Parts: sequence; C-alpha cells; structure tokens
Amino acid sequence: MKRSILIIALTILSIVCYAPTQQRTFIVVKPTKVSFLSLDDIRMLLIKYDVQHVDIVLAQIRLETGNLHSKLYKTNNNLFGMKYPKGRETTALGERCGHAYYDSVESCVKDYALWQQIKYQGGDYYSFLEDIGYATDTQYVYKLQQMS
Repeated sequence: MKRSILIIALTILSIVCYAPTQQRTFIVVKPTKVSFLSLDDIRMLLIKYDVQHVDIVLAQIRLETGNLHSKLYKTNNNLFGMKYPKGRETTALGERCGHAYYDSVESCVKDYALWQQIKYQGGDYYSFLEDIGYATDTQYVYKLQQMS
C-alpha cells in the first residue's frame, strides 16, 4: 500500500515538474486614465490652454456631460461630445462609441483649444456655435444661454 502511494506520488510529481511548459501570451490593455475633476478645476484648465469664452464653454461642458455625470465623460474623458477629427491635429487617442476618447480631461481641454484655434475667428460665440452647426439639437444655443 505504501509502495502504491509512493509510486502515484512520484508519477504526479514527474508530470508536474517535467511537463512541457506552455508559452502564454498576455495582452496588456492600458486603461484610459479617468480623472474626475470639478468645474473649478476644469475652468483652470480652460484658462491654462487659452480657451476663448470660458463661461460659455463651461456651460457647454455642463450641458454635454449632464453636469459631469455622462457615460461619455466617464469612459472617454470627453467633455464636449467631440468626434474624432479626420483632418486636424488632435490630442484624442482614437474613437470609442462614436466619439473621441482622451487619456485625461486635460488632454480633452487641450484638444478643444486646438479645435477652437482652427475654427473660431472671433465674434459672438453663440452665433459661431450655431453657424457651424456645433450640435444637432436646434435648441443647443438657447440652452447654453440659459445656463451661462
């Protein structure tokens, strides 16, 4: 009986110790750094990147993110509902769920500043947003005006 147990134990040990090792491949996915900031923190970033019409842009952020509660904001660090741009410099990492995604909120603000530098040539910002068709909601500018 002891001999049978010893043989079984040695057999198991030899299988475990000398079994060919399988090479495993692991895919490491680097998650997007999600940083939830207050509107005051975001205001400071808007100023840092010289975004024009900070109060209107903050109203855009509140509207677009549902006061910083939207899924798009939380998963993509996207404050503006921005789409991934095809023909301009961007800080977006790519497209997720039909919108641009960013590694941080700061990167999103920087991208908005880049977009604004290309598109906005001065004048009434509400009219600008309406003229370029910034949002599909026909009441978008009216809602912004009520918020700012």
